[in-house]
Amino acid sequence: MEMKAYLWKKRDLLFWAAAFWLLFGLVFYLCGLETKPFIYAVCLTAFLLFIGLAAGFLGYHRHMRELEEMASLAAEGLGSDLPAGSEEEKLYAGALLAVQKEKERAQEILQRELEDARRYYALWSHQIKTPLAALKLLAREEEPDRRAMELELLKAGQYVEMALQYQRMAGGTGDLVLQEYSLEKLVRQAVKKTAPLFIYKNLALEIGELTGTVVTDEKWLVFVLEQILTNAVKYTRQGTVRIRQNGETLTVEDTGIGILPEDLPRVFEWGYTGFNGREDKHSTGIGLCLCRQMMRRLDHEIRLESVPGKGTKVFLCLERERFAIE
Repeated sequence: MEMKAYLWKKRDLLFWAAAFWLLFGLVFYLCGLETKPFIYAVCLTAFLLFIGLAAGFLGYHRHMRELEEMASLAAEGLGSDLPAGSEEEKLYAGALLAVQKEKERAQEILQRELEDARRYYALWSHQIKTPLAALKLLAREEEPDRRAMELELLKAGQYVEMALQYQRMAGGTGDLVLQEYSLEKLVRQAVKKTAPLFIYKNLALEIGELTGTVVTDEKWLVFVLEQILTNAVKYTRQGTVRIRQNGETLTVEDTGIGILPEDLPRVFEWGYTGFNGREDKHSTGIGLCLCRQMMRRLDHEIRLESVPGKGTKVFLCLERERFAIE
């Protein structure tokens, strides 16, 4: 098969050699010349052609063995010294190395994402047990505290929603539905879902005048607002949570314990809980990370300012280019 493939590769040379012999044979025949010189010339050129083809086949055979060896090692990764003779083969070798590097990079990203998912769901499975266990204890009481049960149900629902949003994030932007929404409507949705938290902790909520619209995804932005409001309630013992609008920026401000300066640059990192999270014992360090990832997917921005002991401000910059709206 290898010889057949090599001869097929040299088919143009064989064709022109046969055409050359036929042409000269026709000339000798038409001119009435003796055939011995013609036969001698044909035999001599055929011999030289055979030598050339044999030498070329040895090089072709060696090259094929190198390619087979490269293919057998492809699963372990391509080396930097790929067999390449012609300029065309060098280009192919360069393209293969580029593809291999891209494959390795994609595998590293996938492995990292799988590891993050494994750690997240392991943590989530432990976190979801807390509100479920609390509900079980409350249900055993003769007169269950309805407000406390609603609070634990809300916590469980938030954990489930966070898992769903995590899966949507892993699925890329296919879940995004970008439309123009009323900013006040989106904020009211988030406030309604987190209202039991404010009631249970007896915290005041002030909502300033909210005007205008924003091009975003309703589910994703409402989830971000829920996470921010939940954190504001969690780390505020007394006082007020305020929601204000300044142009295209939405600000959520609390009067809570604040964030230490050394923790502030890392609050959006995956799994980072900081001093407050370690004190709380129930912080996962995932909520704010998801918020930043979602805001980036939506082409929005999120940033924090905080003073320990005085509170935290979360700024959501919702300005973006108005492109095709579904």
